[in-house]
Amino acid sequence: LNDIKFPVLMQRFLDNIEDSSQKNNGKIKGQSKLRGRDQPRDERKTVVVLGTGWASHAFIKLASTYDLRIVVVSPVNHFVFTPMLASAAVGTVEYRSVTEPIRVTNPYIDNFVEGRAIGIDVEGKKL
Repeated sequence: LNDIKFPVLMQRFLDNIEDSSQKNNGKIKGQSKLRGRDQPRDERKTVVVLGTGWASHAFIKLASTYDLRIVVVSPVNHFVFTPMLASAAVGTVEYRSVTEPIRVTNPYIDNFVEGRAIGIDVEGKKL
């Protein structure tokens, strides 16, 4: 710790606080902690997330279930932290430590559909 400058440590600390506050917003059964409301909004927009890769994992982790109805469509129900796959292959880490179930990422997503999207009709809002 002696070789890390104080402003860097402070910035990392503040980043952790910001990340945890963003991650926890809207994660309690669709409640909005900031607005003090218990039930999700009736007029929430539906967001369909295709896949469980890096971008979808980041979105699902931070999305507010109070404001959005989230539906995930993917052939697999987990996120794989790919930089550690090589370590899992040689036995340095266990495979289960490089995966995260998508429902653990945000347990209050409205629906998970295990499948593949074969077409998108944007104007008709159909998948």
